[in-house]
Amino acid sequence: MPPHIDWGQYDPVIIRSIWDYTWKIEIFQDWIEKVEQKSRFVNPVSLVRWNYDKRYLIGLADAGIPVVETHFIPDWSIKRVMRCLEQNRLDDVVLKPSVSAGGRNTVRLQSPTLEAVEKFVSACPQRGALMVQKFAGSIVTGGEISALYIDGKITHCVRKTAKDGEFRVRFTYGGKESTISVDKRYRKFANNVIAALEAEPFYARINFIEDEAGKIRLMELELIEPKMFFAHSKEAAERFAHGIRDKINE
Repeated sequence: MPPHIDWGQYDPVIIRSIWDYTWKIEIFQDWIEKVEQKSRFVNPVSLVRWNYDKRYLIGLADAGIPVVETHFIPDWSIKRVMRCLEQNRLDDVVLKPSVSAGGRNTVRLQSPTLEAVEKFVSACPQRGALMVQKFAGSIVTGGEISALYIDGKITHCVRKTAKDGEFRVRFTYGGKESTISVDKRYRKFANNVIAALEAEPFYARINFIEDEAGKIRLMELELIEPKMFFAHSKEAAERFAHGIRDKINE
């Protein structure tokens, strides 16, 4: 972050374009501390600190939110990974660091072997814990859905689908986006996720899938710098702008 900026001149501060923060998490943490001493964030700073490590999924699951089956290996022990796979009968998994974004350092292992796990662990930056996530097959057939939350309301939903041969739905990997209606089940699920938080965010993106049984399950909750898909909803963009204006005038 530019050292010469006096963040006390800005109120509030909106985090939007820091897509490399997971590579520099210590710098990001220091920056948060400096800014909060002089200003305030649009999203509560407690949520920002909580959200950069995907172990937040544990708390949401404990709060009753259905989450895609995920296990965390804090010490990145290969032995513990293999034990986790065996005990939970996982034969198709996604591995990635719990501090990560954009699908980077993410691999799918089908029938994972010791050699494949060792190769991933040795090459991957060990930021946070190692995530062992059951591969959700429905993400290939039905895609991932993002519900966008702005200033107290679910404004719109977008379906993201992966290209053939890929499981990551992000556009940088060839994924495509399409606008879908805000199904009442999607709205209820997304609102339940927001209600489970310790504080209400101004903006959020709730990513989820419908599993093979049709049950909605959370993949991720983005509270720091989510793409808000404003191109899919002019009204959402206007709501965001008006809400920021109101916060400036508080």
